[in-house]
Amino acid sequence: MRPDGWQIDLEVAAFLRQDLERNWDVVSTDFRGGVPLTYGDGPWRWKLAYYHLSSHLGDEYAVRTGATRINFSHDAIVFGGSYYYRDDLRIYGETAWSFVVDGGAEPWEFQFGLDYSPLTPTGRRPVLFWALNGHLREEVDFGGNFVAQIGYQWRPYHGTRLFRFGLQYYNGKSQQYEFFNQHEETLGFGLWFDY
Repeated sequence: MRPDGWQIDLEVAAFLRQDLERNWDVVSTDFRGGVPLTYGDGPWRWKLAYYHLSSHLGDEYAVRTGATRINFSHDAIVFGGSYYYRDDLRIYGETAWSFVVDGGAEPWEFQFGLDYSPLTPTGRRPVLFWALNGHLREEVDFGGNFVAQIGYQWRPYHGTRLFRFGLQYYNGKSQQYEFFNQHEETLGFGLWFDY
């Protein structure tokens, strides 16, 4: 069962990329912080949020390659919504508009997707989950990226903690905003713990 009502959160994250072939040099780091306000009512979920994102080039990488930092950053207001078509199947979308942009960032971005994740407890036997996500950004002419995940999940009790493992495929513009206009394609293995 999904909870109904209001929730306010604080999000803070640093996304680090390292060059494992060259003494673990830091290539770049994206910093993100924000305050999302969410509301749930039955199958509907709504979000209004503010977030700041700034990207920083690693010193060792800049010295070794001669790269120059572009100071990519933005401050954005986000409005999003999702609908549970069934208890285990959700469709969602969101729009973000940045009122402060720098370093090649542009104001508009759109994100949308579909995910399948059963809410029922699994016991000892895992069950399948999958997710699809698209992210379109104005700074790359409304190109962006596509992400797909598939794997297995365990949920010990109804509506509580969730452990997942599986594969993730990424295709599109760089996940590191210091290189926002470069194309990347990755396939990886992930472990996720939601609480």
